[in-house]
Amino acid sequence: MQLDASEQLTFIAAFQTGWFLEFMWTQVLILHLLRTSKIPFVQSKPSTSVFEVTIAGVFLFSMLTVTPIRNFMGLTTLPIGYYLFLALDVLSYLCVVSVAKYIYFKKHKELL
Repeated sequence: MQLDASEQLTFIAAFQTGWFLEFMWTQVLILHLLRTSKIPFVQSKPSTSVFEVTIAGVFLFSMLTVTPIRNFMGLTTLPIGYYLFLALDVLSYLCVVSVAKYIYFKKHKELL
């Protein structure tokens, strides 16, 4: 399937916006995994302020894509279904990192 120039620009903006959100969500949430050798939110709960900053970060980065500032940043509004994909994708990533952290901790008996 061939896209015309306008469709290509729309696709590029959507891809970059999705990439931006995935990067920002994972960077904000990965801090919870790396701060402790325990399972975050199950065996080790973050302080209220850390949790609030995490929620605010995910919310604010997501809001950048639906406010007028998105045009300045070259982003676009994504379909609502993308956020379900994003949540599942980030959750999968965090699970893989948790397994890697567990293996590392078993081998080295400490985090970095």
